[in-house]
Amino acid sequence: MELIDRTVTYLNDNLGTIISPHKIKNEKLLPPYLRQRYNLYHTSILNNDCLLLLDKEIEDSTPAAIRKHIDTISERENTEAIYVCSSMDSYNRKRLIEQRVSFIVPGNQMFLPFIGIDLREHMKNIRIKKETFSPSAQLLLLSLLLRKLKNGVTPGEAAKLLGYSSMTMTRAFDELEENRIGTHSSKGKHRLLIIEEDPKDIWKKALPLLGSPQKRTISINPIEAVLGYKKSGDSALSHYTMLAEPKNPVYAVSENEFKALKHDDKFKVVPYLERDSVIIEIWKYLPGLLSETDVVDTLSLYLSMKDIEDERIESSLAELLDKAGW
Repeated sequence: MELIDRTVTYLNDNLGTIISPHKIKNEKLLPPYLRQRYNLYHTSILNNDCLLLLDKEIEDSTPAAIRKHIDTISERENTEAIYVCSSMDSYNRKRLIEQRVSFIVPGNQMFLPFIGIDLREHMKNIRIKKETFSPSAQLLLLSLLLRKLKNGVTPGEAAKLLGYSSMTMTRAFDELEENRIGTHSSKGKHRLLIIEEDPKDIWKKALPLLGSPQKRTISINPIEAVLGYKKSGDSALSHYTMLAEPKNPVYAVSENEFKALKHDDKFKVVPYLERDSVIIEIWKYLPGLLSETDVVDTLSLYLSMKDIEDERIESSLAELLDKAGW
């Protein structure tokens, strides 16, 4: 049986859904070394669009190389990419998991962190663990903590203000309720979410479930292409704290804003950071929704940088939370 057929059977059998992959049409737009290395298929897994990168296994690849290939194709195709191979040794498997690289070894294991799945052959059941809130649930909570939404908001009101569908926002309410965040009640036919605890206490309680808003980062030239967008990263942290301005400015954009940027004649992606380059963070939600200034909000900024191991950053982040305006 071909690798793609085994992959489809494995996914269908274990996820209880129907996966219908098809070869992508613009494969020729990829660099030759990637075309030679992989067969690419587009599909949807549990309502998440993604690409399956089926390794032709012409030669061995290191986890670092696989990660680089995944990032390159994911950026070009603007979707999640999953590495698929017929077998994998324990070292490579461990390294890919550490690097949060999605992969499938049909009949053995699937690791899909973007939808919270880690299935191993020796386990009787799928371990589906919501490691962090969905972007919509996180945005909802931060909006309440930063008082961008009224206390006692309904899913419909939140959806309208945050740019999501009512169904998505209802699921976001469910996530907060399941984790006992906020007070959930109803008034007539309307479901209400109320923040009664001290916002600082809720923040501490929710922090383990809050993830970085960043999806990926790229470098571009020139800075004129991103003027008007929100400063983020070191640029935003230097605005809020005593941290020095970075040599390369950092800005945050949403996925849709990034798509618009790519049509700007001034916009040029550069493979390496140059002296006049700008760092662009592509976020899971619209950076401007929580901030009325030219920098991203304090809480999203904290979440985007909290895992950086740098004493200067750690000290500045502590200072940042003191200015959160609870």
